[in-house]
Amino acid sequence: MCTRASIQDVIFSDNQILAVGAEPVMSRFDINGAVLSQIPSAPQSAFSVSVHPSGVTAVGGYEGLVDIISQFGSHYCTFHCQCV
Repeated sequence: MCTRASIQDVIFSDNQILAVGAEPVMSRFDINGAVLSQIPSAPQSAFSVSVHPSGVTAVGGYEGLVDIISQFGSHYCTFHCQCV
């Protein structure tokens, strides 16, 4: 697995590896570590990635941003969370 920045969270999903970290992309790798795709994400640095059983992925990170990405890589929406 090769990325330009540090990886901060990794999960396994359907024979793929999803990784996020200190760059604004979610990387998809096959089980051998070959890059399948790099999907741009709103957070400039992502701390967490999670996949729902439906295939929808959430990427959370810097500035309270959470990206919701379809199983095909298109963006559904971006949430901005803030403390009250």
